[in-house]
Amino acid sequence: MAGQTAVGEVEGDGQRSGPGFASAGETESFQLLEHGRRTRLEYTGELGTDLWALGQWWGNAVAPRWEATVAASLSAVNQEAERRAALS
Repeated sequence: MAGQTAVGEVEGDGQRSGPGFASAGETESFQLLEHGRRTRLEYTGELGTDLWALGQWWGNAVAPRWEATVAASLSAVNQEAERRAALS
């Protein structure tokens, strides 16, 4: 089982876009996909903010930490799944 997070890109105007940089109301998604004899956990999500420029500034400030937290969480899930698979 492997997790996936995507990092936003910088557009021509210098504003970040992509996962972590959406308008309020966006959601997170976790999908379990067959991958041969293994299962792949795929994560996608967007950090939504309000308050126009202030919200976008806040999103840009917290997104790297948020993405790292999600990646660490999925890594822990992966390690536990691998440990349990080795026992069976």
